[in-house]
Amino acid sequence: MQERDCSTACDVRLRVERRGKSPVLETVTGVPVGAARTYRLTVSPGFAQGVARGDVVKVEDDGRFEVIRRSGLLCIRIFGAPGVIQELRASLPPALSQLGGRIDGGLRDRMLICDVPVDAGFRAVEKLMSEWVEARSGTEWYYGNVYDPIDGETPLKWWE
Repeated sequence: MQERDCSTACDVRLRVERRGKSPVLETVTGVPVGAARTYRLTVSPGFAQGVARGDVVKVEDDGRFEVIRRSGLLCIRIFGAPGVIQELRASLPPALSQLGGRIDGGLRDRMLICDVPVDAGFRAVEKLMSEWVEARSGTEWYYGNVYDPIDGETPLKWWE
């Protein structure tokens, strides 16, 4: 359940679907906007699919959510070994900023969450990720809000 009395920033619990397993809830920070149970996310989630920082979402008690308005940001998740993630945390920001992006957060030493404006272009994002991430053994990256959360393959096409 969401915190109902928050006036500035509050915890927003988003449902994370997992193939063959029960869903879990991921807590991110959001700011209430407009209608009840509607929030603008101030960070991109690490696991909930289909949303990014700045998106406005309407959230149900069970964590299911609907995106009401897109921020125009691509959510990028990078997974890897602790040493590699620390290196990327230190070295990647200048390259991200050239695309208008930034590191948005992460999970300990194993994950970075970045966002880049979709206007930077998919080709530029994928080139950057290939140069910086795929060149480091044991590191992988994924879009967090580009593909359908259920099948993981169908483009959401919110950028068109």
